[in-house]
Amino acid sequence: MYAIIEGHMVTSLSRIVSGHVVFLSVELDWFIEHASTSTHIKKFFV
Repeated sequence: MYAIIEGHMVTSLSRIVSGHVVFLSVELDWFIEHASTSTHIKKFFV
């Protein structure tokens, strides 16, 4: 019983992590494209 629950948790966790990795890489690509100048970077962080 516990093994099934544990397996399900691990599967969903790995799915969440992989989803976040994809999301972060897309965000990073957008950031690099749109924040080519220091003024853009300052606007982004402030």
